[in-house]
Amino acid sequence: MGSIRSGAVVRMEAPTRLTDAGWAAAWSYGVRTVIDLRNSDEIVPCIAPRSSGMKTLEVPQDPIGTPFHQHWSTVDNLASPLYYPAMLAKYPGPVIAAVRAIAQAEPGCVAFHGLSRPDRARPLASPKMPVYLPRPLGVGDS
Repeated sequence: MGSIRSGAVVRMEAPTRLTDAGWAAAWSYGVRTVIDLRNSDEIVPCIAPRSSGMKTLEVPQDPIGTPFHQHWSTVDNLASPLYYPAMLAKYPGPVIAAVRAIAQAEPGCVAFHGLSRPDRARPLASPKMPVYLPRPLGVGDS
């Protein structure tokens, strides 16, 4: 198992309110890839453009349109700490896709965010992430 250099992967707030100075600071820190965990209906334009060398990947995490999502939407609007372990057990694909996006990112820092629900980013931010996954990540997982 490999290791991740401290500061190579960071969690950020939704960047929609970042100014030119904010994006410049992110670039200066080394951010070259931004992974957006929001659903397509939650994405709004940023008030300032990102640096041209910064890549954005959209990797939505919620299984929208499923009975599972409908059920959990009524339980504390998906903010329950029980949602993500249940989601990872039934729908691990989105988290696996986000982990792969981090692993396959171009050189530089990777920043990820998930809007106003901090739990959306929790599986990626948790040092215990492998505990949540139903099986080890490997070739052939989707």
